[in-house]
Amino acid sequence: MPRYRHFADFKRLVKHANSHFETHLRSGIHDLIEVLQDENCNLTRVQEALSQVNATRIRKYREALWFLQASYPGLKLRTLNIGEKGKAEAVKFSRMPLTAAYDPAAIPPVRHNPPSNALGKTVEEWLINYTGSVLIVAVHLSKYIQNMDDVFNERSVRDHMKSVLRIGNLTGAELACLHIKPKPLCDELEVEARHYGARRHNFLTPRYHMGTTHAGFRALCTGKDAVVVMGFDANICVNANLFGTNEPAAGGVGVATPLTAIADVVTSRSVLVTDGVICPAMGGREWGPLYLT
Repeated sequence: MPRYRHFADFKRLVKHANSHFETHLRSGIHDLIEVLQDENCNLTRVQEALSQVNATRIRKYREALWFLQASYPGLKLRTLNIGEKGKAEAVKFSRMPLTAAYDPAAIPPVRHNPPSNALGKTVEEWLINYTGSVLIVAVHLSKYIQNMDDVFNERSVRDHMKSVLRIGNLTGAELACLHIKPKPLCDELEVEARHYGARRHNFLTPRYHMGTTHAGFRALCTGKDAVVVMGFDANICVNANLFGTNEPAAGGVGVATPLTAIADVVTSRSVLVTDGVICPAMGGREWGPLYLT
């Protein structure tokens, strides 16, 4: 295989992690970069160079290395140890049909409460290795919000989101942007979202929190094996989309169905934006491992 064709984008992510990259000292990923630029670059040489990168450098350059895994043929099966994942660890909410008790109009509401478990990997790592069809859902991210600067596991929420969008695009996921304002996505995320091309879908639902009030959105979700969710506000809009609130189903008959009753849902605290704790109507129980700040 010739020189790594995504090298420029890879190097850009390296520089994002370290703006002074090799200004004064030889980097711990120098040999890997040399291999990727070589006209005789191949999978074996890349794997060997990657095996020589120490744990500290893997953690520092993880966004670039995930990009490499997702874009270099045959490399995605390699596991990179980035150390403690903290609140960047992904959680899966397993699809579960609505029960007869579900009643989001009740006071207090009886919401959907599917089983959930931590996955031991980030959303990016899950995307790299998942073999089913995926839809990434961006909930109400039309405007840049200050809390997107909140830091989890050494990276801002904004950078976590951009990384998920980047890896999702490379792994063939589709993207759905739910928006209640005219602009589907803020500029900070649009730069990654535009790469989806025809695999991107915008759904304007100005009157409701839940995307499944839109027939097209519900159909798109139903056709996927799993849905990755990120967005704002985690304790209102995202919460309603995942676990339900009292809004009409598409067509106006009955109530809208929460995403966790339609598909497996994967998310992490690091891609959920809120100005406070995640503390919904059920006191956080439906969030499973994610109900804390």
